[in-house]
Amino acid sequence: MNAESSVVVGVDIGGSKVAAGLVDANGEIRVRNRTPMLTTGTPSNGLDAVSTAIRGLFSDASPPTRFGAIGICAPGPLNPDTGVIINPPNLAIWHNYPLAEEMRRLYSVPIKVDNDANAAALAEAKWGAGRGYRNIFYASVGTGIGTGIVFDGRIYHGRTGAAAEGGHLGIDRNGPLCNCGKRGCIETLAAGPAIARRAQQKLARNPKSLLVEMAGGNIQAVNSEMVGKAKYSGCKQRNGWKGSCCR
Repeated sequence: MNAESSVVVGVDIGGSKVAAGLVDANGEIRVRNRTPMLTTGTPSNGLDAVSTAIRGLFSDASPPTRFGAIGICAPGPLNPDTGVIINPPNLAIWHNYPLAEEMRRLYSVPIKVDNDANAAALAEAKWGAGRGYRNIFYASVGTGIGTGIVFDGRIYHGRTGAAAEGGHLGIDRNGPLCNCGKRGCIETLAAGPAIARRAQQKLARNPKSLLVEMAGGNIQAVNSEMVGKAKYSGCKQRNGWKGSCCR
């Protein structure tokens, strides 16, 4: 934490959105903002999306707030030492992209970039469900699947910085083709888009479901969020159907 400021900017970059917040030394988010992530075109489009999210914090903050650093969590693989985004399957516009360097050029403050799941694992270890434990393993499910490992309060990066890239462990050699180039990665079977795809496939065979109602009758519009809502809405009882798409 920079002595000149009581807050830092935290940024979470995903495959579909950028979330940003002004965070104090206790891990409390004072102001937050969210904007779509730009994943097509030139690498600068993605940088513009991150800057838009950060600018939104200060249009909402009253009075204007100074900040001493920016911490960024982004999809891997990446180099946590240099802040270079190497080749994330869900952010193809950032191939060997020097994100930390570009952010320092824009904001002239210290910048730290790490894998999104690593950062979340450290936050849980420090302030959340992992507080009080020496070692924790964390998993997140979104556009992709991320995992993080914390030993004795420190992120375990391994030799290459990608020790906990759990979403790209292969579990089915004949499974779907992953954006990383391999087949049967956990991410292709259990991340948000994969959940939606499997639901759509089941609904094509048996469209009698609350999910179809949620999607306005368009099976292709079904997403993983709808699958979760349908499960907790008791679609089996409402439709008199076995509800296999919710499993």
